[in-house]
Amino acid sequence: MNKRFVGVLLFAFLVASGASLLLYRLLINRPQSSRAAAPVTTQVVLATKDIEMGAVLKEEDVKLEDWSGTVPPGAILKIQDLVGRGVNTKIFAKEPIIESRLSEGRRRRSGLNDSSRDARGRDSGE
Repeated sequence: MNKRFVGVLLFAFLVASGASLLLYRLLINRPQSSRAAAPVTTQVVLATKDIEMGAVLKEEDVKLEDWSGTVPPGAILKIQDLVGRGVNTKIFAKEPIIESRLSEGRRRRSGLNDSSRDARGRDSGE
């Protein structure tokens, strides 16, 4: 082998070793707080048992529990927001209750009060 080639190869090996050692030392000396951050938890409403489609939610069907990680989009965070609402699809035990899986229930879709609606829920046209 050519002496010049061996010299360049040896130089490249030394530079790579030095860079690896430097990077290793920098990563080892990082502060502890960035290594093991405490997981963020949020209180989310979960089903206490399997809830069938068409059931009306009662307070004993749900419970507030800590949820670590990302909260599912549309998850209910307060029990009062869902008591008395119907279930559109089956919800399994320990599953977060999600807004899209519930019927409108006690919430109103428009600003009309109940006295301006007839028996079928249509606007009576006052």
